Amino acid sequence: MPYTAPIEVRLWNKISPEPNSGCWLWAGAYGGSPDRRGYGQIWWRDRRRMAHRVAYEVWRGPIPDGLQVDHLCRTPECVNPAHLEPVTPTENVRRSSIRILTAEMAAMIYKDARQCWRIADEHGVAEQTILDIKIRRCWRDATEGLGPPTWCRRRRSKVYA
Repeated sequence: MPYTAPIEVRLWNKISPEPNSGCWLWAGAYGGSPDRRGYGQIWWRDRRRMAHRVAYEVWRGPIPDGLQVDHLCRTPECVNPAHLEPVTPTENVRRSSIRILTAEMAAMIYKDARQCWRIADEHGVAEQTILDIKIRRCWRDATEGLGPPTWCRRRRSKVYA
C-alpha cells in the first residue's frame, strides 16, 4: 500500500484481530533480530516507528513526554489501543518483571545450559533474572546443594559481519 494512504488504513491493513484475547496482532514488519522479533514497525511522519505507539497516538491521542506505552495484555505484538497504557519507565519495568517463578523452576533454570535469552523467553522473565539465578543473587535456597551452575551464553548485543 502506498504511503499516501491514511495512517489508519495502513495500520488496519497490518492488523490481525485475535478473537479470544481481544488483541490486535501486528502482521507487518518487525524490528529486532531474525530469531527474536522485536516490536512491530511502521513508517509514519518521515521515520520508522513502533506500531503500538503509532496505534496509541492515532486512536487515543499523544503519548505524554517521558512516558512509555505498556501492553496491559503482556503481548508485545498487540496494537489494540484498549490494551495500551502510557506509564513511566520505572512502572513499565516493574510490570514486566512481575512473573511467578517457583523454587522448582529456579532449580531447573540453574542447571539449564541453553542460551540465557532462550530460557528467559520460555519462562517470561528478563535475561538478567536468569543470570541472577545462575550467580545465586536470587533463589539461593532453591539452588542450594545443586553444585556449580550450568552456564549459558548471553545474547550478543551486536552482530558483526
